[in-house]
Amino acid sequence: MSACYEDLGNYDYSPINEIAIEGISEEYNVFFSDSFQLSPNLTFTLDPGGEDQNYDYEWFVINKAGVLPAEKKKDLSTEKDLNILVSLTPGKYTLYYRVLDKQSGIQWQQTCDFNVKSNIFEGWLVLNDVAGEARLDMISLINDKDSLIKDVLGFTHSSLELTGKPKGVYTYHYDPNQYGIYVSTTGNGTTKIDPETFGWSTTQHLSYEFISKPSPTILAEYMQNNSSFSCFVYSEGNMYFYLRVMQVFYGVPINIVQGEEEPFEVAPFVGEGGYGNSILYDNTNKRFVQFNFNATNCTLMPEGEKFDFNTGKDLVYMIRSDFNSGEVFAILKDTDSGKHYLGRVTEGTAKQTYYNEMPATDIDQAENFAIDPVFGYIFYNVGSKVYEYDFSLKQSKLMLDYGSSEITCLKFNGSKTDNTKLIVCSYDPAGETGKSGKMELFSVMPVNGPLELYESHEGLAKVVDVAYRER
Repeated sequence: MSACYEDLGNYDYSPINEIAIEGISEEYNVFFSDSFQLSPNLTFTLDPGGEDQNYDYEWFVINKAGVLPAEKKKDLSTEKDLNILVSLTPGKYTLYYRVLDKQSGIQWQQTCDFNVKSNIFEGWLVLNDVAGEARLDMISLINDKDSLIKDVLGFTHSSLELTGKPKGVYTYHYDPNQYGIYVSTTGNGTTKIDPETFGWSTTQHLSYEFISKPSPTILAEYMQNNSSFSCFVYSEGNMYFYLRVMQVFYGVPINIVQGEEEPFEVAPFVGEGGYGNSILYDNTNKRFVQFNFNATNCTLMPEGEKFDFNTGKDLVYMIRSDFNSGEVFAILKDTDSGKHYLGRVTEGTAKQTYYNEMPATDIDQAENFAIDPVFGYIFYNVGSKVYEYDFSLKQSKLMLDYGSSEITCLKFNGSKTDNTKLIVCSYDPAGETGKSGKMELFSVMPVNGPLELYESHEGLAKVVDVAYRER
């Protein structure tokens, strides 16, 4: 048998000050580095005036991605209204707004989705010369449309201030989970910037990637990604090598031949060979040498079938191209006769595929070179004229003439998935400073057909170098 017990307790119930939060949408999409304001409408059941001193406010976000606990929560503000410059790493977040009633100790909360997008997510990085000073622009790809962001470091409020003359910009994956954007100037040396925010700290200087810790502002005059998160760096006549998977960092220069006592002055080019042998050029002894990815120095080349690797000539230009499944192109000059020669070697090996004189129009005056990865055409410019040299015909053909404008950059992009477009950057010295530069991409046609304009970007300055920020 059971029975109910009557509770005769004396209870005094009091109403609480309920807070209603309105004016916050379910979702917000914002861009990194943009300003963002949000002013909720608050109503209080027992406090019609809603004086601020009676309440504490809190704004914060929780990252939805699988990041470390310390990176999950980011505090934004303790003001009633939110007014911030968006500095969150692009991604998806939950935005929290909390209001604490100091008298009752009860906290009220409203949440919404907060998606941070980046207008620097992907696109061309363009390093300019503006009256002798460096400026980094970005042709950003947003919703399948290109948008020019001048002075992208200023736009993103980066702490990196470029000083001195611009030298180069380079991008590559130096780690499976890390993407490197390297900028080089005579004032800053070479440094990385954060690939998501373009933020910067002194520890991003290239010198921090060296075991030997050279000058904090070491300048990489040349960088060339090899494969599997490895890279060559050239500085002041020396070549250095980094290989992440073997934990090999930049250290002692590799430009010394095994068994020899003295290092040689190396040319600022590499015919990279991946996990095979890469090719370097010894300026001191005028010869090609090879470097294996797991070595610390170079070795001599074997005997060649088409030409002597001990050339006795000056190296004018060398690069690895996708042509013919991967070949190293090298342009040499005989200082006695003044003649130029083209040599080609299969990537990763010492197998020679071609060697012949290169009777190209005004080749002795060429300023920049670029190798077409599909047809193997050699593009070069003499002043404002762009020529295409066909090694099969041993003939040059004038492809472009920019008249009074200067050609400041000529290349094929080595890292973008579509690397078949010829990049030509020109500058009108009579135009407005900082705005009279142009970057054009051309499709290369078979059988020496005219170049076809693929896309064009104006409003740049004097372009020194370009690189694509991939995704």
